Amino acid sequence: RMESAALVCLGACGGALMRYGASELAKRADFGAAGICGINVAGSFALGMVFGAQSSPRVQLLLGTGFCGAFTTFSTFSLDTVKLLQKKEYVKAAALVVSSNVLSIAGAGAGVNAGLQLARVHPQKMGALRVHAPQAFKQTK
Repeated sequence: RMESAALVCLGACGGALMRYGASELAKRADFGAAGICGINVAGSFALGMVFGAQSSPRVQLLLGTGFCGAFTTFSTFSLDTVKLLQKKEYVKAAALVVSSNVLSIAGAGAGVNAGLQLARVHPQKMGALRVHAPQAFKQTK
């Protein structure tokens, strides 16, 4: 559907710009691969919140698939790991792999919990982001 594609594109544009800005800041601060790890953890948290808040399919496309998909970067993480391996920095490579995966999963879990809490505490404010079961059923047909 054209609307779905537009939502993904709009979210991806914002996510890509945020990732570029965050990557540039990480380079200037000389964070190295830790900067990409931080971006991925933040993106995992955000995606977890979208899911935990029981967001509508449209919000999931805009923020989940679009924004978080463009903001996080598995390919850069993979390349950073390969570069460390090529330099024979095996301990650093292993630390990057373990920390990126563990922290990203923890970030996603924390985001889900935060989204669930937000939906419970402020259900009236979540109206624009949430969809009731009958509406969700209609949209998936």
